[in-house]
Amino acid sequence: MRKLIILVLFGMTVSQLSAIQTIRGETDDWTYDELLALDDVESAGGKINYSADILAFYRDFTSEKILVRINMVSMRAITKIPRDNLWKKDNITLCLFIKGAEPEIFITIHNNGDVTAVSSDGTKASARAIITLKYDMVELELSNPNPDEVYDNLEFIVSSFCDGKFCDNLVASKDSPKGPAHCALMHHGNQSLAYTNVFRGRSEDIDGSGFDEALEIHDLYNIPICIHISGPLQTAADWYDPDFNLWVETGVTEGWIDMIGSAYAQHIMPFVEDNMNDWAVYIHRQLTNSNYNYWTKVAWVPERTYLTPGVYPEAGVIDDINDNFTDNSIDAIILDDIVHCAGYDNHQIHNISGTGLQVICRDDNFTGRLHAGDGAGAMSILEGLAASPDGDYRIVVYADDWEMAAEIGEWASSMPNAKETYDWFVEQCNINSSWLNVWKLTDAILNPNFNGTTFTPIYGSHSSIGGADGYGGGNNGWFTHWAGYASPSDNHSPQWNFGYIWSDARNNLMTAPDNNISQAGWYVLMTNLYETAWHDGLGGPIAGWQMKHSTHIKNANVYAEGARWANGDFSDSVAAYFDDYDHDGNDELIIYNNRVFAVFESIGGRAVWVFAKDGTDNTTIVGNCNAYWEGTEGDYNDANHIAALSDVSVGGYDYEHSFYDWSVEHSSQDSAIIILRHDNIRKRISVYPGEPYFHCEYFTKDKWTYIKTGFTPDLVGLLWDTAIQR
Repeated sequence: MRKLIILVLFGMTVSQLSAIQTIRGETDDWTYDELLALDDVESAGGKINYSADILAFYRDFTSEKILVRINMVSMRAITKIPRDNLWKKDNITLCLFIKGAEPEIFITIHNNGDVTAVSSDGTKASARAIITLKYDMVELELSNPNPDEVYDNLEFIVSSFCDGKFCDNLVASKDSPKGPAHCALMHHGNQSLAYTNVFRGRSEDIDGSGFDEALEIHDLYNIPICIHISGPLQTAADWYDPDFNLWVETGVTEGWIDMIGSAYAQHIMPFVEDNMNDWAVYIHRQLTNSNYNYWTKVAWVPERTYLTPGVYPEAGVIDDINDNFTDNSIDAIILDDIVHCAGYDNHQIHNISGTGLQVICRDDNFTGRLHAGDGAGAMSILEGLAASPDGDYRIVVYADDWEMAAEIGEWASSMPNAKETYDWFVEQCNINSSWLNVWKLTDAILNPNFNGTTFTPIYGSHSSIGGADGYGGGNNGWFTHWAGYASPSDNHSPQWNFGYIWSDARNNLMTAPDNNISQAGWYVLMTNLYETAWHDGLGGPIAGWQMKHSTHIKNANVYAEGARWANGDFSDSVAAYFDDYDHDGNDELIIYNNRVFAVFESIGGRAVWVFAKDGTDNTTIVGNCNAYWEGTEGDYNDANHIAALSDVSVGGYDYEHSFYDWSVEHSSQDSAIIILRHDNIRKRISVYPGEPYFHCEYFTKDKWTYIKTGFTPDLVGLLWDTAIQR
């Protein structure tokens, strides 16, 4: 038995001479132990071509062989698909000089992969090379003339040449700087609730755009990706692309997706009441777990707008948002390095004074370089850290709107190389995984090596929308302008402004019973506060799409009234009457019994809201006011909203946007009847006690009539569990 142990130990000693026995064009053969040196990324400044820019040098030995791996920054084009072979185009050659023992060896690796190796004593050495373009890697295997004891003393001098002209040089020895580097890659996905092309990309560039591109590259290489998907966007995926949500859920299960939290529909948090912020963070966290089986611990602050009452920029600010995260089990938030974390190390994870929250600094320079197509510049930041004593104690965080790396919307033209460069960088994370580590942020905040200091961040928004001068600049100029802006959909005299309208709707919901219908109202309110007060640039007008959201905040009021009806708060069990239920200054026509409840607008004579209840439950039947109003700032139908009894063709004429005359014909405890008239049409709506439906009679003077109705059975349920096939 003792002899067996000795033989095993002896075998281990011999095997430890080398982990690699031969070169074969695979990066997985090489580990951090074989890494000898990293080199500055000179191509980041445009001094040399990145195809000739030496990045990393590895070496290993057996008793018969010296094995070498040299990585270039990129042998292929970074911003072009397919990636051109720049190694060949630029006619790159490498020269390697091995010194520190006799004989010294001079090696030339030619562009076509041929190798010339000559010892200092004039003898030729046996050598071969493998050039692996997809890994930006050259491997060399040559006969080893050296005894074991000199291995640590060897020095490797590698030089690159482009068309015969010197480009780069690296001296690699046991004293060369090397170390690990760490990064995280985070994407913020956010859209209104509607059909969108963000999941699969623009039709004219399906294979070069869309959120799926980032998922594909991370899935391919099993590289961690951190993603935030807003509440409405999660539902949009369920409605229009359920396979996308399934893909994300699978990535979470497989361990390469880290989900990031935030506020449900990305309202700008400091400008609304604390309970609204608490609702939004809570609902988003619950929905994310429901869809992806993941409890978020790190959160994205909407538009990185981090403000507090009483400290500039303070205009319009009514809530300190830190507790909305901590109260909902969020441990860290993502903010900007050049605004909120200015003066502190942007590659550490700090603590926010007095809050219990950590702050992760988004690296603006690193993120911007990837967007701009400067892959070499992004790599230079990580190589610089890896070659420094701080490499293992810092983390570089890419974080921005997912649309940017996906080349969606305006970013397709302003950042035409973002997707290609991002893909290239993820490939580099795979190629250089021996020293370049990619983290989930949820794990990174638990790593004590990344710990920074404790401070209070500088208040403000991200730099492109105001920075330290707040949301829109000029002490939160976007919000104050929007809050004082008279709503085009309001008919009071004087007109109500958006600041009053959202507060009025919130107060109405706060006093309504807590049931399914009032909860639907909260989704309507919070979703229409989407990117609150957004403008078309600093100094520009309120954005058109923002106006469409803002002009429908008022609709949340109808759900508050429906909740009161469902709760049995109305004195009459059957009734019809006029009242301003949406608080827009114009009356609606209401008709209900103890089972069904409808609110009609005079425009189109349509039932814009229909609710129902039985002995225990209550729900929506018609009314999806949280979906994006793509076609109107008023009370009209559009592509996403088709009210009940929309008369789209009466004798060939579309009346759905025409004003109807209306009246209450009868209202008592035994029945209610309303009449709506326009031109060739009259419709009579009646309801009787206990019946779970309305009687709808049409009189059209023998005109063929086509009617559309859009149903929203259980709005809240549709947001959480679509079951769209039902």
